Amino acid sequence: MIQKKEGFASQKLIVIPPAFLEEHGEHPLIRSLYATDIGYFPKARYHNRTRPEGCGAYIVMLCEEGSGWYRIGGGKTQTVERGQLFVLPPDMEHAYGASAENPWSIYWVHVMGSDAPAFFTAADSGAGGNPVQVGYEKAVKLAGLFNECTDILLKGITADHMVYVSQTLRHLLGVACFLHGGLQPGSERGQLIEETVQLMNDRVGSTLTLKELAEAARLSVPHYVQLFKTRTGYTPIDFYLRLKIQRACQYLDMTDLTLKQIAGQVGFSDPYYFSRMFRKMMDMSPSDYRKTKKG
Repeated sequence: MIQKKEGFASQKLIVIPPAFLEEHGEHPLIRSLYATDIGYFPKARYHNRTRPEGCGAYIVMLCEEGSGWYRIGGGKTQTVERGQLFVLPPDMEHAYGASAENPWSIYWVHVMGSDAPAFFTAADSGAGGNPVQVGYEKAVKLAGLFNECTDILLKGITADHMVYVSQTLRHLLGVACFLHGGLQPGSERGQLIEETVQLMNDRVGSTLTLKELAEAARLSVPHYVQLFKTRTGYTPIDFYLRLKIQRACQYLDMTDLTLKQIAGQVGFSDPYYFSRMFRKMMDMSPSDYRKTKKG
C-alpha cells in the first residue's frame, strides 16, 4: 500500500525526545499521564500504519472528518467515520489507515503513564473495540483539547509545557470516558445509562420506577441494574434518591422554602421520610445542613 512519506499540508506532529522523558519523566505531574507523540493529520490521503508488534503506548485517535479504518490483532476491520473516536491498546498488533475515497482528518496521541490503564478499562480485551460516536459538539471540544496540547508543545518542549499537556490530556480522556462509559467495547451501553440519568434529572421532582428506567434504556431490569451499577457504583433507585437529596441541598442553600415544600419539590410526599433519607445520605438533618456555612 502507498504510504505518505512527506507529511500532510498543515499537519501538526510532535515527538517528545526520549532524553527529555528520561530527565523529566518522574515529575509528579507528568509521570502519571503523559504523551510521547501527538499530532493532527488533515485530509491524510495514503495515511496508514501497520505495527505487527503493536506500540508501547495507548493510541487515541479522533476522526474530525472523512473516514478510515483500523484493525486490532486478528479482529475484524472497523470503519471509522466523522466524529468517531477509537483506542488502540498497547503491545498489540494493529493497523489503521485513511479511506482512499474520503481520507480522514485525524487527531491522535500516544499515551503512557501509571494512570493510563485506569482510563482504558478494557485494554486486555482490545480497548479499541468498536469506535464510539462522540457527537459534533463533543468532537469539537475534544479537538480543542488536542489543539491545546499540540500548540503549546510547538512553542517548545519544556517541563512546564509537559505539565500543561499532561493535565489537558487528563481532561481530554476524562471527557471521552465519561461520555462513553470508558473507551471500551459496548460503550454504547454507557450512552443509554447516561440517557436514563438525564431522565432522572428531568423527573427529580416526581417519581420513576425501576421498570420505567429499564424500559427507557431498552434493557431488561436485571441487565439495566447490572450496567447501571457498573457505570455509577449505585443501583438506579439509590442513584435517583441521591439526585433528589442533591437537589434538596440546592433548595436549602439558595431558597427560603420550608422543609415540607422542599420535600415536595424533590418528589417526597412524606416530609418525615424525606428527612430520614436526607440524614442517611448527608449525615445530618436538613435543618442542620441549612445552618452550615458554605463557601
